[in-house]
Amino acid sequence: MRTYMRSKLGFTIVELSIYGAILGIFLVVLTTLFTSTLDLQLESEATTDVVADSRYIFSRFSYDIGRATAITIPASLGLETNSMQLTIDGTVYTYSVNNGRLELVSGAGTDPLNSAGSLVSDLSFLRLGNVGGKHSLRINLTITSTTKLPGGPEIREYQTTIALR
Repeated sequence: MRTYMRSKLGFTIVELSIYGAILGIFLVVLTTLFTSTLDLQLESEATTDVVADSRYIFSRFSYDIGRATAITIPASLGLETNSMQLTIDGTVYTYSVNNGRLELVSGAGTDPLNSAGSLVSDLSFLRLGNVGGKHSLRINLTITSTTKLPGGPEIREYQTTIALR
């Protein structure tokens, strides 16, 4: 009687199928984890761009309005405009939005106040105060991230009031 001995040199089809299934599940989990990590990084980057730009813009507004000697635009109480013009030490500073960029135009030239990671829109300046008293400005603006996110861009609306000193 002959006995046949099975060779241990290869893998059976069942063993290869199980290995392929386990490898496939592992790759799907890793791919999902990788894409989730990238999405989270993009969201974090978008939020950081918007928040950092808003902090800088409002710090700049506060600094410049606080040291201004006159508010030229908006010209009168209760008037709301989409640009602001201040006189600081005899120099005229004009703030306005041009193609999503908040720009400061002064004697030194034109400077953007937001980064390439965000766009500014819906900018408005409302002049407040009392006749003969210190004037202030209510500033409204919307900052939108330029980063493409699966759920849409990061959008934040801001409003603050800043007075002359």
